[in-house]
Amino acid sequence: MYLKRLELYGFKSFADRTRLEFGPGITAIVGPNGSGKSNLVDAVRWVLGEQSARQLRGSKMEDVIFAGTATRKGVGLAEVVLVLDNEDGRLPIDYTEVTVARRVDRAGGSDYLLNGQRVRLRDVQELLYDTAIGREAYSVVGQGKIDEILSARDEDRRGLLEEAAGITRFKVRKKEALRRLEDAEHRLLRLGDILRELEDRLDGLTEQARRAHLYRQWRDELVDLEARMVTAQAVQAQRRLAEHARRLEAVRQQVAGARRRLEEAEAARDGLRAQARHQEQQVEAAQAALAEAERALEAVRTRLAVLDERAAQLASREQELGRRAEELAAQRQAGAAGAEEAARRHQALLAELEAARQAEQEARAAVAEAGAAVARAEGALAAAREAHLEALQELSRLRNEQQARQREQAQAAQRAERLRQRLEGLEAEARRLAEEEAGVEAELERLAAAAAEAARREEVARRALEAAQAEARAAGREAQQLRQQAGEASSRLRVLEEMEREHEGFFAGVRAVLAGRDGGDPAYREVIGAVAELIQVEPRLERAVEVALGPALQHLITRTAAGAEAAIEALKRARAGRATFLPLDTIRPSAPADADRQLDRQPGAVAWGIDAVRFDPVLRPALANLLGRILIAEDLPAARRLAAASGYRYRIVTLEGDVIHPGGAMTGGHDSRRQESAGLLARRRQVEALRQRVQQLAGALAQVEDRRRRAEDAAARAAADLEAARQQRQQGAVSRARLEQQRQAAAQQRQRLERTMADVQDELEELAVPARDGDGLAPEQVEAAEARAREAAAAVAAAETALQQARARRDQVTGDLVRATARVEGLTREGRLLAEQLERARQEARRLELDEDRRREEAAQLAREQAEVAAQRQRLQAAVAEGEARVAACRQALAEARDARARLAARLDAVEGESVAARAELDRLSDELRRLEVEAARLESERDRLVARLAEDFGVQEVPDEPPAGWQEGERRVAELRRRMAALGEVNLAAVEEHERVCQRYAFLERQYRDLQQAREALRAVLAEMDREMERIFRVTYERLRAEFRQVFRELFGGGHADLILGEGDALEAGVQVVAQPPGKKLQHLSLLSGGERALTAIALLLALIRVKPTPFCLLDEIDAALDDRNVDRFARYLRRFTGTQFIVITHQKGTMAAADTLYGVTMPESGVSRVVSVRLAEVAAAGEGEGRGAVPGAAGSEREARRPPGAEDQAGGTAAGRGEAGRGRSPAGAARQEAMEAAGD
Repeated sequence: MYLKRLELYGFKSFADRTRLEFGPGITAIVGPNGSGKSNLVDAVRWVLGEQSARQLRGSKMEDVIFAGTATRKGVGLAEVVLVLDNEDGRLPIDYTEVTVARRVDRAGGSDYLLNGQRVRLRDVQELLYDTAIGREAYSVVGQGKIDEILSARDEDRRGLLEEAAGITRFKVRKKEALRRLEDAEHRLLRLGDILRELEDRLDGLTEQARRAHLYRQWRDELVDLEARMVTAQAVQAQRRLAEHARRLEAVRQQVAGARRRLEEAEAARDGLRAQARHQEQQVEAAQAALAEAERALEAVRTRLAVLDERAAQLASREQELGRRAEELAAQRQAGAAGAEEAARRHQALLAELEAARQAEQEARAAVAEAGAAVARAEGALAAAREAHLEALQELSRLRNEQQARQREQAQAAQRAERLRQRLEGLEAEARRLAEEEAGVEAELERLAAAAAEAARREEVARRALEAAQAEARAAGREAQQLRQQAGEASSRLRVLEEMEREHEGFFAGVRAVLAGRDGGDPAYREVIGAVAELIQVEPRLERAVEVALGPALQHLITRTAAGAEAAIEALKRARAGRATFLPLDTIRPSAPADADRQLDRQPGAVAWGIDAVRFDPVLRPALANLLGRILIAEDLPAARRLAAASGYRYRIVTLEGDVIHPGGAMTGGHDSRRQESAGLLARRRQVEALRQRVQQLAGALAQVEDRRRRAEDAAARAAADLEAARQQRQQGAVSRARLEQQRQAAAQQRQRLERTMADVQDELEELAVPARDGDGLAPEQVEAAEARAREAAAAVAAAETALQQARARRDQVTGDLVRATARVEGLTREGRLLAEQLERARQEARRLELDEDRRREEAAQLAREQAEVAAQRQRLQAAVAEGEARVAACRQALAEARDARARLAARLDAVEGESVAARAELDRLSDELRRLEVEAARLESERDRLVARLAEDFGVQEVPDEPPAGWQEGERRVAELRRRMAALGEVNLAAVEEHERVCQRYAFLERQYRDLQQAREALRAVLAEMDREMERIFRVTYERLRAEFRQVFRELFGGGHADLILGEGDALEAGVQVVAQPPGKKLQHLSLLSGGERALTAIALLLALIRVKPTPFCLLDEIDAALDDRNVDRFARYLRRFTGTQFIVITHQKGTMAAADTLYGVTMPESGVSRVVSVRLAEVAAAGEGEGRGAVPGAAGSEREARRPPGAEDQAGGTAAGRGEAGRGRSPAGAARQEAMEAAGD
C-alpha cells in the first residue's frame, strides 16, 4: 500500500484544482519560502481528521478555505482527496484503490467521504487503525514535530511507541469498555437503591394486604345489607312519584285554559297593531309628499335666481366687448405707423453695409502682404542663428579639449596623494589587527573559565529538576486518587438526587401528585409535600420512625381539605393511582393521656414519636395525628416494660424496629433483605452527607492540585535554569568558535593588507613618470574660431531687426482688418434687428385683425344667450306658482292622517291592558307548573338513582312493589360493620395487588442486578486481559525499537550510542526517556545536545519507528532543516534504504533533493495562489543527453493549465543539453536536480 494521489481544491493557497501523483521511492517537494509547500502537509493532516484549527495554522476551520487575493475572488468550499493504493489488501476493505476525502464550506458544513460515500470521522479512523497512518501518527511529520519529539514529556513521547506497537485500537476499546463499566456501576448503584426501597415497601405492604382482606370481607356483607335498604328506598320513591304526577296533571289543565285566554287577547291586539302600522304608513307617505313638493318648489326658485345672475353677467360682458373694440382700433393705427418707419431705416442700413464690406476686403489684402514679409525675415534670422551656433560649437570644442588636458595633469597629482594616504591607513590597520589578535587570545581564556562554571550550574539545575518532577508525580498520583474518590461520591450523589427528583420509592399516586405539584399543576397547588420529605430524623432514630410511620411516610400534607379534594379528583381524572391526604385545617392531632405524658422519662424510653422528629411548626397537627401516640424505646425488653406501664394503650417501637401494638400484639425479628440506610429518611440524610463529602474532596483536591502546580512551577523554573545553563554553555562554545574564526579572519585580513600595500606602492611608482604634454593646441585656432563667432552674432542681430520691422507692419494692417470686420458685423446685426422688428409689426397687425373677428363673433353669441335667458325666466316664474299650490294640498292631507293615527292608538292601549292581565295569570300558573315539574324530576331522579344503584351496585334490574322484609333491622348491622371498618384505620385496598406487583418487580430487578454484576465482572476480566496483552505487545515493541534506535543512531552519527529508557511503574503509563551519546561525547539527555545533534537524534528515532513498524508512506516537512551538509547526505542515503516505504519530503537541502526519484516544485506566480510543477528524474536520465531543449516528462500541477507556466522548466528541471550543461559533463538528471536545488535556494 502507498499514497497514490493527492488532490486539492480551494484549500488554503491552492485555489485551483491541483493534483499530485506519487509513486514508490522518494518524492521531494521544493520551492521558495511562502510558496505553500507546508499547505500540502496541512492538507494531508486535515483529510485524516485533524480537528484543531490551530494545528493547521489558523484560528478557525473556515480559514482552510481559499479566501481570495487582490485579483481573485475566494471560493466557497475546500476539498482534499487522498487516494491510497490497496493492492496488497492491507486496509480491511474490498477495494484495490481507497479514496478518503474531506470537504468543508463557509456555511459550516463538513463531510467525510470514503470511496465517494459519506461516512463519519470514526469510520475513517477505524479503517486506518494499525497502519501508522493518521493525524497523530508518525506517517506525517510536520514542521515542529521534531522539536515536539525532543521536548515532549516522557509520558507524552510514549504515544509514538504505542502507535508503532499497534495498541491504539486496544486503547480505544479499553476506553469504550471503561465507559461501559462505569455505566454498569452507575446502574448497579441505582438498582441497589431501588431494591432497598422496594424492600421497605414490602414490609408495609404485607400488613396492609392483611387488613385489606378483612376490609373486603366486611365490605361485601355491607354491600348486601345496603342493597336491601336501597330497594326499600326505591319502592318508597316510586310511590311518592305517582302521587306527585296526579297533582301535576291538574295544574297543566289550568295552564291550558289561561293560555287560550291569552291567545284571544293577543289576536285582538295584533289586529289593531296592523291597522296602526297601516295608518302610520299613510302619515309617512303624506310627510314624504309634502317634503317632495317643498324640495321641488325650492329647486325652481334656485334655478330662477341662477338665471337672474346669468342675465347680469351677460350685460356686463356686452359692455366689456364695446371697450375692447375701441382698444383694437387704436392698436391697429399705431402698428401701421411703426412698420412704415422700420422699412425706411432698413433700406438706409443696407447701403451703409455694402461700403463697410468693400473696406474689409482691402484690409485683408494688406494683411496677407505683411505676413509674407514676416516669413521672409524669419527665414533669414534662422539661417543666421544656425551659422552662429556652428561657430560657437567649434569654439567650445577647442576650449574643452584644452581644459581636458589640464584636468588630466591635476587628477594624476590627486591620485598620487590619495594612494600615499591609503598606504598610511593600511599600515595603521595592520597595527590594529595585531592588537585585536592579542585581545581575542585573552577572551578565549576567559570563555574557557566561564564554560566550566556553566557546566557546574547545569548539574545543579538538573538535580533540582529531578526533585521537582518527583514531587509533581507524587502530587499527581494523590490527585488522581482524590479525583477517583470524588467521582465515586458524585456518582452516588447523582443517583440519589435523581431518585429524589423522580420520587423513587413512593406509591404511584403519591408520585403523580408530587410530580404535578413540581410541574405547577393547579389541582395540586395546596399540596405541601409527603411526610418523608417534611421531617428530619437523627440517624439512630431513622429505623424506629420509619417502622412507626410505615406507609404513612408517603401520606401527603395539604393546607386545606378543599385542596385534598381537588388533588383526589385530579388523580381520578388521570387514573394515576391513590394517595392519602392530611389536610391541616381538618386533621385532629393525637396525644397521650395526661397521666402518661411522663412515660418518655422512664428507663429505656427514648422519646415520644412527635418529639423524635424535626419539622415546621405549621405541620404539627398532621404529624401529631401520626406520631402523637407512638413511643420509641431503646430495645424490646424496655418496650415491654413501657407497654405494661401504659396498659397497652400505645404503640411502642424500638430502635431496631420491633413493635408492640396497642392491646399487646408484638412484631419483630430479623429482616435479611434490609440493608443500612435503605429508607426514604436515610436517603435524604445520605444526600446531605454525600454533598459534604464531595465538597471536602473538592477542597482536598484543590490543595493537592495547588501543591502539584507549585511542584510543576518549581520544575519549570528548574528546567528554565537548566536550559539557561545549557544555553550559556552552548553560547560559550559558539563564542569560542566565533572568536577562533575571528582570530583566523584577522590573520587572513592582515595578509590581504600586506598584498594591498605592495600594490599601492607599485601604482605610486607608475604615477611618478612625467605626464603627457598638454600644450599641443595652437592659440591661433581658438582666436580664429572666436572671430567667426562674432561675425555670425552680428548677422543674427541684423536679421532680428528686420524681423521686428516686418512684424510691426503686420500688426498695423491686422488692426485695420479687425476694425473693418467689426464694422461689418455691427451693421449686419443692426440690419438683422430691423428686419425682425418689421416682421413683428406685420405679425401684430395680423393678430389685431383676428382679435377683431373673434370680438364680433362673441358679440353675436352674447345676443343669442340674452334672448334664451329671458325665455327661461318666464317659464320658471310659472313653475313657482304651480309648486306653491301643490305644497298647500300636501299639508292638508298630512293633518288628516295624523288624526286617524291618534284614534287607533287609544283603542290599542285598551286591548294591550287585557293582554297583560292574561299574561300575568298564565305566568303564575306556569311557575307553579315548573315548580311541580322540577319536584317531579327530582323525585324521578331520586327513583332513577336508586334504581340505577340497584342495577349497578347490586345487580337488581326490577324494583318490587313492596320493600324487602326486615330491611329496618339491617341498619343496626350496617352501623356495626362501619364501626369495624373504621377501626381498621387507613386501608389501602390496592395493597394486595400492589404487594403482588412489587414482589414481581423486586424479583425482576433482582435478576437484573445479578446480570449487571456478572457483566461488570466480565468487563473487568476483559480489561485485565486487554491490559496484559497491551503490556506484552508494548514491551516487545519497546525492545525492538531500542535495538533499532541504537543501530540507526550509530549509522547516522558514524558511531556513538543512544538508548530509550522506560520509566518506573506501570508499563502502560510510564514515560519514555531518550538519551544519546554522539561520538566523542558523554551519554546525556537530549536537552543537552546541540541543535543539529538533537534533530539528527529525533530523525534516528523516527526512522527506527519506521523500521519496527513500516508505514505505507511518510510525509516529512523540512525535518532536515537543522542538519549540515554532511548529515543531510547521511540522512538522504539512509532514506534510500527503505524500499518498502514511500517518502514525500519537503526540503530546502540540496542533498535531500539529490536522493529524490521525483521532484515537485511549488511556486506562487500569482500572489497568494500556489502552483505545482513536477519532474520524474529517472525519465529525464533515460531521455539521454543532447536531445535538445524540449518539454520535461511529468504531470502539470494545475488542471486549469494545458501547459506548464512560463519558467516551469527552470524551476522543476529540464534537459541538460538544452541549457548547455552536457558540454560540462553533467547528466540530464543531474542537471534537472541541480536546477531544482538552485530554485529552492532562491
